[in-house]
Amino acid sequence: MGDTGQFDYAEFGSQYGAWDLHDLDNICRAAELTGLSTMIKIDRNPKDWLAQRAIAAGFQSILFADITSVEEARECVRAVKLPPEGVNGFMGTRGVRPDDYVKHVDEIVIAIMVEKKSLMDNLEEALAIDGIDMVQFGPTDYGLSLRTPGKPYRQADYWERIRADQDKAYQMALDAGVRPRAECGSAEECQYHIDRGICDFCIGWDTSMVADWCKRNGKKLRGMPSKA
Repeated sequence: MGDTGQFDYAEFGSQYGAWDLHDLDNICRAAELTGLSTMIKIDRNPKDWLAQRAIAAGFQSILFADITSVEEARECVRAVKLPPEGVNGFMGTRGVRPDDYVKHVDEIVIAIMVEKKSLMDNLEEALAIDGIDMVQFGPTDYGLSLRTPGKPYRQADYWERIRADQDKAYQMALDAGVRPRAECGSAEECQYHIDRGICDFCIGWDTSMVADWCKRNGKKLRGMPSKA
């Protein structure tokens, strides 16, 4: 991916698969070989330790998922920042000197997911938190947070509301000077957001990319005439 020269950074979605701590170091080593920056998406618990360990491995951006309140958003900033602003500390996982480590931590991009109605309801206050650099709207989980417990849920029934709240969240972020990062499945989908002033994207997921390639090429191959 880095060798293509077409992307600024890669995101490791640590929520969604099995991994160990050595993987964090190896992901950053591989990215550094081609000048590719790295982001890691982590769950809300145990975010303090995972953020510290990922930063020590070399990740330049931390995306915090499942944030439910303004106070939790503040905790995300504290998890990254060194004292006295935060609770992070020096961890010489890869032999980084303390003076370089301070510079590295100060330059970390702190991003939060807007995927809960409770956070959306107080988004203006969250966007005013010093230290939050980026927000990303999560439509699937956001839709789930709108549902009525005990009743059937179909995302299609909420899609108009989800899309409207997504656009609202991104515009609020732009107005507050915080960079929105839009989820898109393809480059073509990005145009909708580019027209609205957004220039940061989460585009593509490895599992879906592999599955789509297999479906597309497998179907073509099966449709080819055989001489056997």
